[in-house]
Amino acid sequence: MRLMEAYDEFMLSQRANDLKPKTLKWYGMVGNTLRGLGITDLERVTRRDMRQCVIAIQEKYPNESTSGAYKRQLHKFWKWAAEEYGIPNPMHGIKYPSMPKAHPRAMDIADFKRLFNATERTVMGARDRAILLFMLDTGCRRGGVCDLKAEDVRIDEGVAIVTEKGNKTRKVYFSPFTATYLRTWAQVRQRSEWFFYSMQGGRHGTHLTGHGMYLLFRRLARKGGVKGVFNPHSLRHRFAIESIKNGGEIAVISKIMGHARTSTTSDHYMSFTEKELGDLHAKFSPVEKLNSSSTDWR
Repeated sequence: MRLMEAYDEFMLSQRANDLKPKTLKWYGMVGNTLRGLGITDLERVTRRDMRQCVIAIQEKYPNESTSGAYKRQLHKFWKWAAEEYGIPNPMHGIKYPSMPKAHPRAMDIADFKRLFNATERTVMGARDRAILLFMLDTGCRRGGVCDLKAEDVRIDEGVAIVTEKGNKTRKVYFSPFTATYLRTWAQVRQRSEWFFYSMQGGRHGTHLTGHGMYLLFRRLARKGGVKGVFNPHSLRHRFAIESIKNGGEIAVISKIMGHARTSTTSDHYMSFTEKELGDLHAKFSPVEKLNSSSTDWR
């Protein structure tokens, strides 16, 4: 069996498994790495070949996150090939790299205010304000906001039904304050199946894309003079961090955010800056509580 023929078959199997384009792109890059081995036959690739390949990757990509991504994809390919063609796995004995620990970059609350204040007093501004508050209040992903149908927003109940990552549908909840801005937008928006829609050029009423959402945030960031992180996902991070800081239970926050496992939430968000740790200590300090509640001990 030809090595690259086997890899083409592997790619076909991954597409059949409905992998995301970004993941398939990674697999394609790993295909180039295998091609660089200079070995034609699948069965002739040895453990030594793959050890040398992995060393070359580590030297070319000193960043652990990048080299780790390559090694994980190589492991997945050779595991698949071993099962598919009944050959020894040449990656056996090469350590499978762990996923890098995520340190999500959350938007600063002061920068959120700058974005909000940069919105215009127009129909587009009403939409932008509603989007900003909805995302911060619900922890919703960008895709969930873009794909939100008008019929799935129940403003009076403070509930919306979103479809997000992995085509999973869930309910998200928002406060009466956010509902006020959603209602204002609902009163001025034109008819469209999408609750939030594109307003670029002559495309009013059409689907708001993920890129269009990013451009919306970038426009407001430039106008508001935002210097920190401002991408849409940073609001999801801020929602999680603020919820934890305010005493929310991890299990509840995890369910609200649509995480499949509670560990995903804790692994991503149970890390704080020194200032945030100081603020949390001031909030939960037993001595501070004792001091504020009684004076009969001093």
